[in-house]
Amino acid sequence: MRKYQIVAAAIRENIHQGLYATGSRLPRTNYLCDMYHVSIITIKRAMDELEADGLIVKRRGAGIFVKELNGQELEQISRQDSADTAPTTSMNVLRFDVQHPQSDIADKLMISVNDFVYNISRSYPRSKETTVLESVEIPTMLLPGLREHCASNSLEKYIEQELNTKLQSSHCTVRAMMPTDQERQAAGFAEDLPVLELRQVKYLANGSPCMYSRSLICGEDATIHTVSLHPLL
Repeated sequence: MRKYQIVAAAIRENIHQGLYATGSRLPRTNYLCDMYHVSIITIKRAMDELEADGLIVKRRGAGIFVKELNGQELEQISRQDSADTAPTTSMNVLRFDVQHPQSDIADKLMISVNDFVYNISRSYPRSKETTVLESVEIPTMLLPGLREHCASNSLEKYIEQELNTKLQSSHCTVRAMMPTDQERQAAGFAEDLPVLELRQVKYLANGSPCMYSRSLICGEDATIHTVSLHPLL
């Protein structure tokens, strides 16, 4: 785990635990450097990650503040993927194996490339007109008892039940793209139609990442609902 990720995880946990209250200003950069024994660049990278997560806002000339959200917004942010894409039927598990993560995925999950992840691929109907093809990677150390039959249902609920915790937030990136021929065949996507690609890193209540997922959504109602956070400059 890189230094800026360690700092970001520590501050993220302090925010979730209420040590840094919503609307409050975070300690100044020099203070954080002394607290975590790191450079200014490391603190800036940590702040960039927390800002991307939607947890903080940078106000020019005033400092860095914990994002103020009401309960409804927090629930929508932390559950947006479950509310938008949760299937009403069991999923078709296409692959379930254990492997080493790629370096970029390892960084997102804050683990080493020498660690292991469950690598899961599955598809399911989001509606009569829309299909989702999803790949998921979860550190094996987090859920040593995960089995293939568990992947046919909600992994988010399984994580919460097994760890007796809640999923707090999700860092999402969405783009339109053309799927590969292999992806079209696996999910039964229509020919020559683009799909929405949704990449997510999901975090537990203590601020640690627990899941990386990539979903391809194709169909008439391939929409994503999010809360946009606009900092005050």
